[in-house]
Amino acid sequence: MQLPRRCPFHPALLPLLLAGIVAACGPTLADDEGDGGGGQRDAAAVDMGGSEVPIDQPPPDAAVCHEQTFVPERVGDPDIIILMDMSGSMTEGTPTKYEQTADAVTSVVTELEQAGAPIWWGLLFFPTDGDCAVDAATLVPPAAGNAATISSAITGTSPGGNTPAHKAVNAASGYYGTNTDDRAHYLLIATDGQPNCDSGAVFPKTCDPANPVNCTAEEICQPIPILGGMCVPADGGETVAAITTAAAMGVKTYVIGIDLDGVNSTMNMMAEAGGTARAGNVKYYPVADQAEMVSALENITEQIISCTFALDYSPNLDYVSVTVGGAGISRDPSHANGWDIDLNAKTLTFYGAACTTLQQNPDTVSVVVGCPPIS
Repeated sequence: MQLPRRCPFHPALLPLLLAGIVAACGPTLADDEGDGGGGQRDAAAVDMGGSEVPIDQPPPDAAVCHEQTFVPERVGDPDIIILMDMSGSMTEGTPTKYEQTADAVTSVVTELEQAGAPIWWGLLFFPTDGDCAVDAATLVPPAAGNAATISSAITGTSPGGNTPAHKAVNAASGYYGTNTDDRAHYLLIATDGQPNCDSGAVFPKTCDPANPVNCTAEEICQPIPILGGMCVPADGGETVAAITTAAAMGVKTYVIGIDLDGVNSTMNMMAEAGGTARAGNVKYYPVADQAEMVSALENITEQIISCTFALDYSPNLDYVSVTVGGAGISRDPSHANGWDIDLNAKTLTFYGAACTTLQQNPDTVSVVVGCPPIS
């Protein structure tokens, strides 16, 4: 979605006009180094659903000493590497979890490619040796027109082994680290189980979620189908650490949990570390069948394509105001309805109804940054 490239009038630009400075359309910035006499923001704004909500703004007694307003361009067209769980438990069910996941991934990737979506898809399985290894050389690099290649790789592979998710994240983010194009980079983990290939891990160290006496003080008893529970690192272990490292590189990670029992705390931590946590108790995308998998994939790709925009700086979030067509929008760190900024990736993303409304009624997006008061 390309936002209109025009010069909307905004009251905050009045000092610029009086000073004889003309603001240009597009990504060109218009700056005002004021003397403390800048105008104040309204105390409330209308959210995309029509209700009044407070907006992020400098404190009422803090003058705006610097402003930047611009029409942001959409973040570079995205690359998405699918990290696909090939552990033995993916053979469960009829049709199997793997078959349903494979059909959903193939369907969505093919349909988006045929529709002309600007996504370049890549693929990496984990494990690649039927145990705990991931061979980075098996990565299908993101490229245009990759649907047939990905479909062939998926249908030609059978599950078996454990769940070395952290090795897949490291391999895929390592690939992105060598990539110098101007595209946006994402990971999408589709997995049905607890990562269990951390260094020194014991397979399986089972436990009873109702009475986890087998787990140490540094572990939690994560409910696991059939086994009952498994002792896992309370901090998410090496998978959360790998996702955190990727996020620091500007690579966001989406997490799809396939047919899980209850809320998986480790996958919640994975989604939070990846900068893609959903609102509510379940931060990842839970799916129970192929239809839900398709819906989750479509939800994720729509969000990436239409509602994420590149910033040229990492602002202090305490002093950011965002408007669409001149109407203030609230920041929502829970990602239910509003905007939020990923400081590592330097991207602004709209979520929930705010995203839907922007897709249906494109309008100029403005970001204004105020300066903190002098203490």
